[in-house]
Amino acid sequence: MKRRNYFILVLLLLLSNVCISQNKTVTVSEQKNINLFNDFINYVISAVHKKEDIADTAHLRYIVLNYVFTNTQFDSSDKTTINNNELSEDRFKSLKKELNIFYTFLQQYEKDHLATNLTLMPIRLSHDTFIYGRLTSFQKENTFILYDKRFPGKAISYVLFIPAVKNIIGNGRIWSWTLLFKFGKYMFKSLTGEEGYEYIFSPEEFKK
Repeated sequence: MKRRNYFILVLLLLLSNVCISQNKTVTVSEQKNINLFNDFINYVISAVHKKEDIADTAHLRYIVLNYVFTNTQFDSSDKTTINNNELSEDRFKSLKKELNIFYTFLQQYEKDHLATNLTLMPIRLSHDTFIYGRLTSFQKENTFILYDKRFPGKAISYVLFIPAVKNIIGNGRIWSWTLLFKFGKYMFKSLTGEEGYEYIFSPEEFKK
């Protein structure tokens, strides 16, 4: 069996049961996040089919303007470049690395039609009580499980969105697909390399 070793997941993930709870439905904002991630998958798999470099500047620019939250204000009129004032070298390298990992993941399973079967569900709708019960309230509201629709009981990764923020981002954006367990807590590592950023939304829970 092929190993999907492109995402960093804690060992306890193996204890998870992510089957969907059939008596609940997604909210409007959750569906928007799911749609956005599906659009992101389609964008990346299109680059795979065309054998394009997903980490070239034009692709990166489009992705940060449309799909990914980087906690940075970008000039939306500039469609082709990213400068050091927008992303530091370390954050830029991290973003490129994460996108290349995801690109390679889809590329490796291209013949298996993985991309057309990937989707998200809110973690609150799953039976994954082990991890869900150990998340902060913010994480619970904004964490989704990435899975293959053909194998709904197996999580591939956990995806955290940053929700819409007035005058900053109009809709939710992808923040992370890397779940870590550090200092006795679950936290996410963003695509640009920050760890535990989401705790600024619930600082009291970080102190527990």
